[in-house]
Amino acid sequence: MKVMVTKVTQKQWVDIMEDNPSWFTNDDVEVNGKLVRMQPNHPVENMTWWSAIVFAHRLSEKDGLKPAYDLSQVKFKGCAEDGTLEAVHGELFINARDGNIYHAEGLRLPTDAESEYLSNSRFPHNLDESLLKNYAWFRDNSDNKTHAVGTAKQSFELNNQKIYDLIGNVWEWNHDWLESLEGGTDPCGPKHGDAHSVHGGCWSSTASDILPTNRSVVRSNTRSSSVGIRLVQTQLIGNG
Repeated sequence: MKVMVTKVTQKQWVDIMEDNPSWFTNDDVEVNGKLVRMQPNHPVENMTWWSAIVFAHRLSEKDGLKPAYDLSQVKFKGCAEDGTLEAVHGELFINARDGNIYHAEGLRLPTDAESEYLSNSRFPHNLDESLLKNYAWFRDNSDNKTHAVGTAKQSFELNNQKIYDLIGNVWEWNHDWLESLEGGTDPCGPKHGDAHSVHGGCWSSTASDILPTNRSVVRSNTRSSSVGIRLVQTQLIGNG
């Protein structure tokens, strides 16, 4: 699994979607001849789960990848660009053999199992609550707002790669519809539902909220200034 080094920023979102759903903004930035209000290096937030799925779909297409998500059978209302997209009816399909998200080529949200794996990798040896301010933006040090990604004093390491903001700043949407995982290797959640788990805690979380064993639940059509995204990609054999 390849993991984005940081959460998706407002600028990265606007480069693809040409609008910014985020609550935390302060400047007008010109993007493709259009002024968009944003904090470019802060995490994008305040988008529905469906809007996040569309972002992953479009970014995959831009990068020449077969999108992980097939949205053709879903009827929507709202607008993905400003984060308000909601599904009215229909089913989301996965562009992979057997519909298995782990076999998808494109960029996507992490599954609940993958987030649990990342959770187990979050805390370096001997890191406890007294040291969290070095690794995360949360209630004790955030001043009730998001912060530019990658600006925590310390990073985490995953497969010898530095990863930032695995805890704090904004929660991260997961791929799976919420349900207890069945166990086994690379488990997936159900194909239907109305809510998703989110991991990592946010700028308003207490220290206990961002511990690796904690997660929260958000309905798929909900927007929150405390929820953003980080994309992953399955490392398929033959893809390099």
